Amino acid sequence: NPYARLYLECVESAKQRSISDIHIEPKAESLEIRFRIHGDLVTWKTLEKEHRDAFISKVKWLTNLDLSISGKPQDARATYYDLKLNLRVNALPFNIGKNKRRI
Repeated sequence: NPYARLYLECVESAKQRSISDIHIEPKAESLEIRFRIHGDLVTWKTLEKEHRDAFISKVKWLTNLDLSISGKPQDARATYYDLKLNLRVNALPFNIGKNKRRI
């Protein structure tokens, strides 16, 4: 799946660069993936709007978040043994534009 590959590329890149946080932020016309570097959020990639929902769903699935929950905060953990990485994952409701879409 291309979204799974992109997500794993993101996680690998963050690990190589010792990034503390990855922010996946839905916007009205896009989706931004940003890294927290020395306290600042820096854009790593931007996806077009048509990829937003599918990417978010794949990330939720890969990080053990409940796909059926929308509009409520969630917390989970995801372990990637091949990367020697244990992630803490949070999802927060997010209004994006007029449709008030929530993740």
